[in-house]
Amino acid sequence: MKIGSLFSSLLLLTTSPLFGTGWPLPPGDSVYPLGNNWGNFQDYGSGSYFHNGIDGITVNQHNRPVIAVAKGWVKAWLTIQADWHWRLAISDSNLNFTGRAPGWLYAHIDPNRYHKQEGDSVVPGETIGYLVSWPVSGFDHIHFARISDTGRLWRRGNSQPQNPTWWFIQNPLTIIQPNTDTVRPTFENARANQLFAFCRNNSSTYLDPNNLNGDVDIIAKIYDQTGFTTGNSTWDKLAPYKIKYSIRGRYASIPETLSLIFKYRLPPSGSNEIYAVYKDDATCNSRGDYNNRDYFFIITNTDGDSVIEMADTSGKWRTQNFPDDYYWVKVIAEDVVGNRAAESMLVRTDNSFPIRDVGVTKITSPIGTIDSGMVITPACSVYNYGSANESYRVRMKIGSFYDQTAWVSNHIPGTNRYLTFPQTWRANNPRGTYPVSCSTELAEDMIPNNDRRIDSITIRIRDVGPVVLLLPTTIDSGATVTPACTVYNYGTTTENYTIRMKIGNFYNEVVSISNHTQGTKIYRTFPDWQANQIGTFPVSCSTELVNDMNFGNDKIISEVTVRRNISRDVGVKVIIAPRGDVSYLDSVIPTCTVYNYGTEVSYQVRMKIGDFYDERVSVTNHPPGTKFYLTFPPWWVIQSGIHPVSCSMELFGDMNPENDKKIDSASVIDLPSTRSWRKIAMVPQEPDGKKIKSGGTMTACAGNIYILKGNNTRTLYKYIPGYFLATIEDSVPLGPLRKKIKKGSGMTSDGRYLYIVKGANTREFFRYDTQRQEPVWETLPPVEGEKGLKGGTGICYAGGSIYLLKGSKTTEFYRFDISSMTWHKLKDAPESLGISKGYSDGSCLVAYNDTLLFALRGKYNEFYLYNIKKDSWYRRSPMPLIHPLLKKEKKVKEGAAMTTVYGKIFAFKGGNTGESWLYHPEEDFWEGWDTIPKDEVDRKMVKGGGSLAVGRCLSVYALKGNNTLSIWRCQPVRPSLIDRLEKGINTLFSQKKEGDLRIGNSAKIRIYNSLGVLLFMGRDYERRSETIKLPAGIYFLQRIERDRIYNQKILRIR
Repeated sequence: MKIGSLFSSLLLLTTSPLFGTGWPLPPGDSVYPLGNNWGNFQDYGSGSYFHNGIDGITVNQHNRPVIAVAKGWVKAWLTIQADWHWRLAISDSNLNFTGRAPGWLYAHIDPNRYHKQEGDSVVPGETIGYLVSWPVSGFDHIHFARISDTGRLWRRGNSQPQNPTWWFIQNPLTIIQPNTDTVRPTFENARANQLFAFCRNNSSTYLDPNNLNGDVDIIAKIYDQTGFTTGNSTWDKLAPYKIKYSIRGRYASIPETLSLIFKYRLPPSGSNEIYAVYKDDATCNSRGDYNNRDYFFIITNTDGDSVIEMADTSGKWRTQNFPDDYYWVKVIAEDVVGNRAAESMLVRTDNSFPIRDVGVTKITSPIGTIDSGMVITPACSVYNYGSANESYRVRMKIGSFYDQTAWVSNHIPGTNRYLTFPQTWRANNPRGTYPVSCSTELAEDMIPNNDRRIDSITIRIRDVGPVVLLLPTTIDSGATVTPACTVYNYGTTTENYTIRMKIGNFYNEVVSISNHTQGTKIYRTFPDWQANQIGTFPVSCSTELVNDMNFGNDKIISEVTVRRNISRDVGVKVIIAPRGDVSYLDSVIPTCTVYNYGTEVSYQVRMKIGDFYDERVSVTNHPPGTKFYLTFPPWWVIQSGIHPVSCSMELFGDMNPENDKKIDSASVIDLPSTRSWRKIAMVPQEPDGKKIKSGGTMTACAGNIYILKGNNTRTLYKYIPGYFLATIEDSVPLGPLRKKIKKGSGMTSDGRYLYIVKGANTREFFRYDTQRQEPVWETLPPVEGEKGLKGGTGICYAGGSIYLLKGSKTTEFYRFDISSMTWHKLKDAPESLGISKGYSDGSCLVAYNDTLLFALRGKYNEFYLYNIKKDSWYRRSPMPLIHPLLKKEKKVKEGAAMTTVYGKIFAFKGGNTGESWLYHPEEDFWEGWDTIPKDEVDRKMVKGGGSLAVGRCLSVYALKGNNTLSIWRCQPVRPSLIDRLEKGINTLFSQKKEGDLRIGNSAKIRIYNSLGVLLFMGRDYERRSETIKLPAGIYFLQRIERDRIYNQKILRIR
């Protein structure tokens, strides 16, 4: 900080102590309360002046001794006003030095007690006198200051000769130690409801802070405290040590500027400089006496240095140099040890000074990667940030080969303009990356930082094609061949595309190519083809790259000839049963006839009914030219709806597959459904304005339902059953990748915590505590593996761990141990033979209990059981393609979901359907449930974002996803298996049976209790006799013989 003159600088640099001194009251290493500070405004009725020292208060103590703080010589003992104002002036230099020298002033010494005399020398800590009792009770104090003077003696006031040349040169608080002030300065409102006051420069004309104009003074009301009280809250209010200010706006600013610092020389009493620092009028009335302390500082009265002088009154805020806008006025106050306080106030200038500022907000074209030869119309968006209509030029540059301008006329303030350039550009330049820039060219633009946007484009060539087709030109019928080809990337970028192989009109297969690097070849094989068609057929291999720029090399054409070989040929003649209508809970014996058109062979015949019946029988040494009548194991009809029936031959090398299969259907006359869905609540569209789509999910926790919308949002909702509207709970953290919830997300619960994966091609994993009063999120270790989660993810909780099916076209399967917070890789999820494409959209996972999980594979309807203890997978009946209420074949797709209720698996099929299913694990069959209806408002079915959860009273809650907001519920009624057994009883009798229930060697045995719970099931291959220990009660025994099902009702009395 600079000083007012070279002389003052040299004086202070040569006279200030190199190290801090102690306090002038014993003990010298103690801190004392201050009743006045260096520079305090004071007016006791005879005029305003700066307080030229610090007043150390001896609280509740009188006549305390005063000690010297440094070595020196007494050059003055005098009073300036009666007995209360006697003082000692002790110079750092001896009596023989008469030039200007620094020293210390000790005032308010009792003249009637011991004190040092002129000419005496002193040493640090020596008693030099005693404080006089002050006439104001409680204000006994030592007035202490750093001064300087000239002469052998420093006399002034009533002593003769007078020497009025004392200078008050430095605030003692900048020197004495210790100083353990811990309290920041305090701001008070300068006017009612107004932090700072604003007036015309050097006047009492006050201005509206929202309409400032011309030259303005800024006034702040501030006081400081030391943290050591005098016992009087008014006396504790002191002037701060330093004040600075700044003004910040969009178009003009004043950097942080020093207003004042009470460190060095103070003007003498009676000078007008007091009014250069303090405002003292009827509105901002500065006061400083025993009863009032109000300090109003004119912070703009400064020329930026530390000298207090009348020239500072020329300082002001010239608002006419600031465009009409809002500005933050900030004032900073500090005490001598650095405790700092700052306050800001928003004001507005109004000098009819318009803001001129336009800028480019976005380059809309060209951007990104552009195909060679494309014709582009360059375009951008510009915005008028100013306050006046503007007309200006905008320039677009692409590389060094495009430089064009467009004109914008009468651009209204606060609006956006979309602008196209009149000259188009054709991307005929060499392949590569080029800079793109767009800039506004407004003269006198005030903010040039937003005038220009920079981007880049890449010109690419996209071209792939087959170079070799590998397939024999002549083969025998029945032979199996593997078509193959080689493809080449002629372009400039890595490509993903498909290759199609076609043989006649009966073979049409596609394989995918991923990450094909430019300038390289890839060899690919296609699924095997068994040549059962006779004749010559066209063969083609073609690449299918979207936006391929050279179609001439996309296809290779050839042909193949198949020669007849009919030594092996059997076929199905007719399906006898089941066909047409069949009765619910009846026992049907599937039957067919087969014929041998070739030589004597042995083979198998396969009968399939829907997705729940799949049996084979063997035929041995079938003579040529004969017909066989075949029967299959019985079908117990418990599946409602219309089911496809197929019978097919399985003869290896059959030369004529066209007669190998017959297809029919069976219609089950079902009981009427009493189950229904009901829309019960809505999810708010706020705060993101979006609905539930891909990535949407729900789970139950502590009786409530928690919901994520997906659809690139983060909001977590909570639905309390019984209410009409879900509420906003919190937001999922953005995480280091700044991603939101998208496809591939998942959520489950352990009863207290929610466990969430985001999807969005990330592996991020979070935990949310639902039982804390304030939301608590934990970032957990990310899911293992290289791939992120982006579709087909399944997640569930079982036995203290989180299980995760990654999906993303992988078979990866993991367990997260909650106790150790670690991931463990488990055995991969299974796939059907020949379908090795992993788990993708529609795949899901559910916990049946603490040891068993079930996985549904999207697109293929495959269904698997996972045993946690054995880390093993087992195939189960797939979800049927056809729902009994819809009669239309559908695969499992995005929106599929599962939950566990009443010991069953409740499931959605998804894929823009309303299909609901109930899976019975004990019997391994799927039961078609009531379909969820279309809403009268959105007319939507279940698609991306579909989800299920079981809440209170074991109700099933559902989201449809598919850009909807509705919450649905159904109350599953346990399948009335007892009614079915009662209906199907062949021999109904009451049997009073004592002891254990003895079961003979039946083909298949099932035992149910009176609630329909399966208690025992013996399979055909076990062939065993067992003793079943059952308590007293009613039981149903079901015996499945070769061609019939027998039901018996048994009463066990003890």
